[in-house]
Amino acid sequence: MSGRAFTVVVALLSLGLIGCERREMGNAEERASYRRDMESRLYQLEAEIDTLVARGREAGEDARQEWNQQISGLQAQRDSARTRLDRLEDAGQEAWEDVKEGTDRMLGRLEDSIGDAREGLQSRADSVTTRTS
Repeated sequence: MSGRAFTVVVALLSLGLIGCERREMGNAEERASYRRDMESRLYQLEAEIDTLVARGREAGEDARQEWNQQISGLQAQRDSARTRLDRLEDAGQEAWEDVKEGTDRMLGRLEDSIGDAREGLQSRADSVTTRTS
């Protein structure tokens, strides 16, 4: 290889390495942004669970036991989502997409469960209001 060809190869390799570093930086920034978004989403869901806990305390005695079980289920889902979110930091590049998709699904299920619990509490409250009227 001539001196000039060697210089060109070194220059191309240098450009390739710089490109890789930029890609990795983009991935790190993407991960950090995603993590912040998911933390915020989970924080909002935790606040909704806290609201449901407070509303459940106002439920009648007969509904309270069932309600407490439902809240325990929500809290277990929340804990699993938190653990899953913590795994994002440790996920290698190859596992990142799988962990990310799993986190999205888990938070989506938690959102659905909270919605179901909220609707259940409201329908119980409506039936109590109807019976006492």
